[in-house]
Amino acid sequence: MFLTETTLSGHLTITAVDAEGTRTVLSDKKNQIVNGFLTSAAELITQQTIQPAELAIASLWVEASPTALVNPVQPSDVGPEGTVVKRYAFTTADIDTGIGGVPGLVEFRAVLDKTEANGQIIRAAGLYTKGSTTPTDPGIGDRGETLVARQIAGSIPKDQSIALEFAWRVQFKIA
Repeated sequence: MFLTETTLSGHLTITAVDAEGTRTVLSDKKNQIVNGFLTSAAELITQQTIQPAELAIASLWVEASPTALVNPVQPSDVGPEGTVVKRYAFTTADIDTGIGGVPGLVEFRAVLDKTEANGQIIRAAGLYTKGSTTPTDPGIGDRGETLVARQIAGSIPKDQSIALEFAWRVQFKIA
């Protein structure tokens, strides 16, 4: 009964910021939390193979593709469908756990600045765990990172006139 009343949800907002500081929301959607992260969380609480530091959400990967991504996000996703044009490693300044006093709510923030990924069509983004410190671990990245959540952003042309801000909220709730 307890497990059916516990939820994990996420929401991704992508905002363009131009040279004058004008902010335009380009994508604002719930995201899909994927099975790999849920499995890793279960391994952590049962003290199986994963270490707590490996499960920490540590980076946002931005995907680009000249053509539309045809596959909707699925719980079975393990990695990007498009080309990864940026791997943004979070620092403590990028993570906010005090959003409106809401228990279990965390926001991760990343920026694709005006000099990055120009000429690309941004299609999706994904949150990834830290993984281990051993570069030879199997996994989507070079450190055994696990995909936590992924969202298709549509078609966002990126050029030097805008920076893209990613705000990804993840919430654990007990109903």
